[in-house]
Amino acid sequence: MMSRPSILLQSNRLYLILVSIIILILIIIIINISLLGSLGNIALISYRIYKRPNNISLRIQRGEKLHALAIEFSSNGISNNIPDLMERKVIDDLNIVIDNNRNDYKSHYIRACARGNVGNYQGAIDDFTSCFKLNSKYFPCLMGRAAYYKKVGQSDKSIEDYSYLINNYSAKPINNIDIICIFYYNRASSYLIKDQYINTIDDINVIFDNYNSNCPIALNQLLVTKGIALYKMNEEEKGIQHIVISCKLGNIHACEIIHNKFK
Repeated sequence: MMSRPSILLQSNRLYLILVSIIILILIIIIINISLLGSLGNIALISYRIYKRPNNISLRIQRGEKLHALAIEFSSNGISNNIPDLMERKVIDDLNIVIDNNRNDYKSHYIRACARGNVGNYQGAIDDFTSCFKLNSKYFPCLMGRAAYYKKVGQSDKSIEDYSYLINNYSAKPINNIDIICIFYYNRASSYLIKDQYINTIDDINVIFDNYNSNCPIALNQLLVTKGIALYKMNEEEKGIQHIVISCKLGNIHACEIIHNKFK
């Protein structure tokens, strides 16, 4: 016969388990009910990995699905700790994959994204570079590397990558969005960081002339970037006009520039 303390301990454990399950279900419902299927799928793959720990294809599957889920959690405003833990597990899985097959460019790409999301920017750059060397037609590798070069202050290298993308990327617009205009804008902002104002203005003008109708970069962002370049080139009146219009269109950075200049 069980003692009263043992019965109470088991009851408390059962209560905690039930509460944890209810909380997890509520979190999933609040976030997005569709995540339940994703979590179930990952749990199933994890069980298969437990049974077959050396199965590389299963680790690739789990890495891809965990990375996608981490992004979805982040986009839903979930605490950074949860996506961070997911991305670190992605990195663990893909470390094993890449150790067994260094020629798998997609694994380098996914690990690069995960590394970047947990703050390992140089690791991300290294993996994006490996990805591009393995498959020079897989342009997401170069897109990611260019973005992280800019993030770590290597604007010259960022400009080189965006220039390559502008000259070689030939995919058709996706959902009426022309990706090339994003390359032009990112190169323009990198030129601005390097004080190459004429190049900045030239790239923004290319967007206005060719991509304005299907470019996802907001008009107020294009105007403030061009305005800053004009102002720095001593065309102050034109620069201020662009910045003022950008502010009126809702660009907070433009409004801060005006406030700091005329306060």
